[in-house]
Amino acid sequence: MKLQQLRFFKAVVDNDLNISAAADALYTSQPGVSKQLKLLEEELGLPLFQRSGKSLTQLTEAGTAVLERAQSILTEVANIKSLSDDFERGSEGELTIATTHTQARYVLPEIITEFRQQWPGINFHLQQGTTEQLTQMLENGQADLAIASGPAQVAESVELTSCYQWHRVLLMPKAHPLAKLSKPISLEQLAEQALITYSFSIGRESSLLRSFRERAMKANVVLTARDADVIKTYVRLGMGIGLVAEMAVENEDRSGLAIVRTDHLFDPISTWVAHRTDAVVRGYTRAFINAFTDRMQHRLSAASVAQN
Repeated sequence: MKLQQLRFFKAVVDNDLNISAAADALYTSQPGVSKQLKLLEEELGLPLFQRSGKSLTQLTEAGTAVLERAQSILTEVANIKSLSDDFERGSEGELTIATTHTQARYVLPEIITEFRQQWPGINFHLQQGTTEQLTQMLENGQADLAIASGPAQVAESVELTSCYQWHRVLLMPKAHPLAKLSKPISLEQLAEQALITYSFSIGRESSLLRSFRERAMKANVVLTARDADVIKTYVRLGMGIGLVAEMAVENEDRSGLAIVRTDHLFDPISTWVAHRTDAVVRGYTRAFINAFTDRMQHRLSAASVAQN
């Protein structure tokens, strides 16, 4: 049995049993992947997949058991490589971060720029997606860290560290009646408006929607998007009022839009950074986690002082 066979086997599983996609991910040929799978099954004397014609349909019971062991073996191989790299080239390497658009666009640029001034030998790769996709990337070993917000369902091998909390803010044209209120906006007033906000997570209730439901109201969400810039675009077009993370508000937004805080309406949202506990965490990775946490806490503290 060869490590290459286990890598090919896991790649096929990670790519939804699509051999062509696995071959592309491995930068090899489809026949080469098929051959290695066949050799692995012959050596084990067990079918790892159920098949329909030439297509793989699902893992067999034996295949599921082998996958669990293969993942452990490949994780330890990667750990040994990481240990070796840390001893030999501790200040050089790559850091893949799975994160949301808001973090990638509004939070990480300044932090990564500052970090690379101290660690110039570290190259970054950003992978964007939903919270569910990010945790999956981390669990599959496709990312070293995941940075996202809100509740998350993660495997036991993943550790979450809360870094900072933030609030939603409302974006609306300066001429909008709600922008001219002399007192804080109420949830009842907000329920009457067309809302534009972030895409909701799959499989669990949004904290935003829950806030309305608990008051026996329903939010009129007319459009959702992952990208705060997209939300701002539709607000400017007059489709509705935007609800975005406070970090997503830039100076240019203030010139054309009214910014209304909602701290009194919605609970704060926590942003966390996650890593796998069964994988070796490189020294520069820990340094980045600390830099990210410290920088964001300092930034939000400064913002709080400015508001007061």
